[in-house]
Amino acid sequence: MRRNPPRSLRTVGPEHLEEFGPGSPERTVLEWWRHVQYHNPDGAYDLYSDDADVSRDDVERQITFAASSFVGAPEIADVDRDGELATVYMTVQPPGSDSPPRPLSANLREEGSSWRLRDNALMQQQVGRVARARASAEGET
Repeated sequence: MRRNPPRSLRTVGPEHLEEFGPGSPERTVLEWWRHVQYHNPDGAYDLYSDDADVSRDDVERQITFAASSFVGAPEIADVDRDGELATVYMTVQPPGSDSPPRPLSANLREEGSSWRLRDNALMQQQVGRVARARASAEGET
């Protein structure tokens, strides 16, 4: 019988956030991921840069569509900072999966003392991944 993995491996929790300082690019990405996991479009939307080309309604639709892509807590691999810009590199592997970890990245911009996602590329990649998987499954039936 397969047991469920511990909750701490399925969702981003306080123990993951505490690894990174408040206001850091890494923490911003983990906070955004957590909002997505808990279907909180307002919280996720608030972490986008003012000039990001995304609407709150888009975020809500995308969270609903791609929720299955956000299972597991991402592991931060590296951060590349260049002035007010940063890219957070991470991997994620759904708990209990034998698949290799998926490499992902998120682009951020520093605004005042906070880091915000500067685009919606990470979410759009996951929406595309789910759409391809659904199309493939439909083609097999």
